[in-house]
Amino acid sequence: MMKSILLFGALALATSQINAQSTIFEETFVYTSSAIPPNWATLNNDNDVSSWYRTTNPISMYGFLGGVMMSFGEKPDNVLITPAINLPTGSSYKLSFQIGSFIYAYPENYYMVYVLPATSTYTGTETPVLAEAITVGDLAFNKTVDLTSFAGQSVKIYFRHYYPNSVDNRVLVLDNVKVTQQVLGTSEVAADNTKIGLYPNPATDYINIDSKTAVLKAEVYDMTGRKINADLEGNKLNITELQSGNYLLKIETKEGVTSEKFIKK
Repeated sequence: MMKSILLFGALALATSQINAQSTIFEETFVYTSSAIPPNWATLNNDNDVSSWYRTTNPISMYGFLGGVMMSFGEKPDNVLITPAINLPTGSSYKLSFQIGSFIYAYPENYYMVYVLPATSTYTGTETPVLAEAITVGDLAFNKTVDLTSFAGQSVKIYFRHYYPNSVDNRVLVLDNVKVTQQVLGTSEVAADNTKIGLYPNPATDYINIDSKTAVLKAEVYDMTGRKINADLEGNKLNITELQSGNYLLKIETKEGVTSEKFIKK
């Protein structure tokens, strides 16, 4: 009986070590002033009077509690930048955050998320890890992005609120930014299900999505962040109607959301 208990305890300890998860970065934006958090930064690329700012009062949108960050503008191109985040090797990582917009302004907003080496200079021409349009207002959307491919680096995360050719107020809301670390055991490394490949690339008619887990959703965006219609048939994406050029494919599986760049010939 004692041997069974000891064996069970050893197995439980091994499992907990393999599946150990910890939060290595978190920001809830709960402060007593409207200034951005310490060591964060902003870029006001549209050169107007509005950029990212923090509101300290709870807002009425479902799912947002306490302080949040907001970006405001008629033709916004505002970037919010985290401090440097170290992602050691030997682990997997996920970024999670909440995002939303206001009905009282105009709920349709574009946003992009970039992950760059901490020493890099952001230009806006980089490929985002996530690019989406929000069309439903007064609702907090929970988002997750796999950052495992950046393991071994010190990075900064860039949240870009972007809307071209607008003449009306646009408001984007960001909250609860978190990066978690999952320590990989030997068996987990061998069974890594987060890697996704595209082939052929460049492609003319169809792109195959090579994923070890089922593809739940796939969306295509051009390099301005505009969503493009393309039909997903199983793990095959029909790009026949796309014009030649570079595109970003956002792929959702049970492991999270990843983005891959492809070229339509």
